[in-house]
Amino acid sequence: MPEYFDCPYLGGPVEVTDERYAHALSGHADLVVSHWERVAETLESPDLVIRSNQRNNGTVFSRWYDDLRKNIFVVVISDADGRHWLATCYMTRNTPKGTVLWAQN
Repeated sequence: MPEYFDCPYLGGPVEVTDERYAHALSGHADLVVSHWERVAETLESPDLVIRSNQRNNGTVFSRWYDDLRKNIFVVVISDADGRHWLATCYMTRNTPKGTVLWAQN
């Protein structure tokens, strides 16, 4: 059964299907098992929102966590019909690259 995270920037929920959850778990278990609630926090209150350079209709949400000393990135795909779904999520020390759509002041 899908899970939904609120995303004020997109004006609606982001769907996390079982398949996308399994994908995130298989590649990024450290994030999914220990910090899944931070994926939701990143969508609800990002530090930075950028246009994805790698995915059509993709938006990357980024939030820095001091205690992790890493950014959490959440990649969301938006369909023409207004559906938003999680493509992937991961932690990194890298700074996000791409066209900035919104930045926290």
